[in-house]
Amino acid sequence: MTQDHVVGLIVLLAALYAVWYWLPPRWRRRLLRRSASEPVAAAGCGSCGGCADDCAAAPRSAEWHTVSVSKTQAAQSASSEGRP
Repeated sequence: MTQDHVVGLIVLLAALYAVWYWLPPRWRRRLLRRSASEPVAAAGCGSCGGCADDCAAAPRSAEWHTVSVSKTQAAQSASSEGRP
């Protein structure tokens, strides 16, 4: 009986992998985005209330910053580090 369940689980996982492999890339990306968009509480974020008030860190907001580096800045940085 246990052997049947193990074999069934292996077959199910193989079938899921085959479906995932043959899905169009756009659908796979959409499924990944949907599963990644659900919030997950990280340790120390303070969202679950499990930590004491003094150790709970405020969660950071997701901000994007643009960093631009010119060729001269990169060359100056490389020469100051001793790289050619």
